[in-house]
Amino acid sequence: MELTDEVVDTTWKYVLGTCPELLARFDALDLRLSATRAAAAMGMRDGAFLERWLRGRSVPRFRVLRDWYYVTEMHRRAISKGGLSAVAKELGAYQSILSRFVTRVTGQAWRDFGKGSAMDVRRRCVEVWVADRPTLPYQ
Repeated sequence: MELTDEVVDTTWKYVLGTCPELLARFDALDLRLSATRAAAAMGMRDGAFLERWLRGRSVPRFRVLRDWYYVTEMHRRAISKGGLSAVAKELGAYQSILSRFVTRVTGQAWRDFGKGSAMDVRRRCVEVWVADRPTLPYQ
């Protein structure tokens, strides 16, 4: 499947629309948020139940979804607020921690990754999501 802008946009909207309550928890960009804590916050039994819930909706596993959502959100905030240092200050985190997180998730240093457009970042995110769950229900 070719990831055209339309496919990226449709996939992005599908995933965001499928689990908005979970993604609202992600908006805090808490790098320590585990599946167990997220499940408890959503009124689910445990992290395993949350993983089954996500699988049933054909969206990526918790960690893949969380990490790439965080990367795209950090990118969005960095663009609008003036860089990763502004995002770190807003979150009360060290820039070095956020930068290492981005490198771990994307395989690229922030200085390279942060230069991409929002669509480039989302495209990379969707590539990873599709690799994790190759069949999305809307396809």
